[in-house]
Amino acid sequence: MKSILASALGQGFAALVLASAVSARDAGPVAMPDFTKGDPIPEGADHDWNLGATGARGWMFSDKLVTTDARQIRVTRVDEGSPAEGVLAVGDVILGVAGKPFSHDPRTEFGRALTVAESEQGNGVLEVIRWREGMRDSVKLQLPVLGRYAATAPYDCPKSKRILAGGLQGARKQGGRPGLP
Repeated sequence: MKSILASALGQGFAALVLASAVSARDAGPVAMPDFTKGDPIPEGADHDWNLGATGARGWMFSDKLVTTDARQIRVTRVDEGSPAEGVLAVGDVILGVAGKPFSHDPRTEFGRALTVAESEQGNGVLEVIRWREGMRDSVKLQLPVLGRYAATAPYDCPKSKRILAGGLQGARKQGGRPGLP
C-alpha cells in the first residue's frame, strides 16, 4: 500500500507542477489589480489556483508563480456540489481567512486555514472574508473533516489516504475526460 500511495501522490504532485509550469506564461510584468475597485484579472495572466477542499479555484497576483505580494483571491470557478457552491461565486474576492485579512502570501495563509478547518479541532469549518458587489462579509464553508497529517505522511497517514481516495473518486466521476481541473 505504501508504494501505491507514494506513487499516486508523487504522480499527482508531478502533474500539478507540470500543469502549473505549462499554464504560467511569461506575459511580462503584470500590475497588481485591486478587485474591490473593479480591476480585472490582467490579460494573459490566466493561471489560477486550486483552493483545496473548497471546490473553488481562484486567481491571485503572482510574479513567476510567487504569490507573496498578493492580498486578494478572485474566485474563478466553483464546482457544482462542492462546499463552496452557494457560498462563493465566480467574481467574489476572498480577502482573508479565520476572521483576519491576508497579511502575507494568501496561498500560505489559505492553506494553513484549510489544514485547521479539515482537522477535528476545526470541525470542517473554514471561515473566509468575502467581498461581493461592494459588500464585505464573513462566510463559512463546511469542509470534510479529514484529520491531521501524520508525521510520516504520506506513508501510514489516514489523512493522505482519505485525500487519495477522494481524488480517485473524483477522477472516476470525470471518466478520464480531457480537461480535468
